[in-house]
Amino acid sequence: MQRKMITNQPRWGIISGLGLRALLIALVMATIATGCGSNAPASSATSRIETATISTTPTARVEVEQQPVSGGPVLLRSGINVRKVTNVPGESIKLARNPVDGQVYMLNLKSGLYQVDLTTARLVKRAATNEIVGKATPSGMAFAPDGTLFIVANQKVGPNETQA
Repeated sequence: MQRKMITNQPRWGIISGLGLRALLIALVMATIATGCGSNAPASSATSRIETATISTTPTARVEVEQQPVSGGPVLLRSGINVRKVTNVPGESIKLARNPVDGQVYMLNLKSGLYQVDLTTARLVKRAATNEIVGKATPSGMAFAPDGTLFIVANQKVGPNETQA
């Protein structure tokens, strides 16, 4: 009767753990030293690697101070644009863009959800606050990549507690 020997060794046999890592590192180093299989001398392979390094020094941004909308925010660097679209009611807390159709929506604490028409500068009411969150207070919104709108609201559940 023959006995089978059961072991926990990997299929690679003796080369496991640190031995396998050392072998892989040696193979990578040998490939780099020989020019990745090309006929070029090892020194040119090294220089190719050195030129491909990424700088860790941050690029300084050009600081500018401009205010394109009178009474609006002051822009402190280039690459940002601001334009006035329309006036909105007080307590408007969030703007979000639907990634599916590109439409912009605004959430207001008291009056609800509006669609902002960027071409006509009109606000089109889509839902009242109580239709969206009942007696809770809206506190934010975001669109999922598929266009699903998520609205977060806080509901008072005790004298010193709220629930999102």
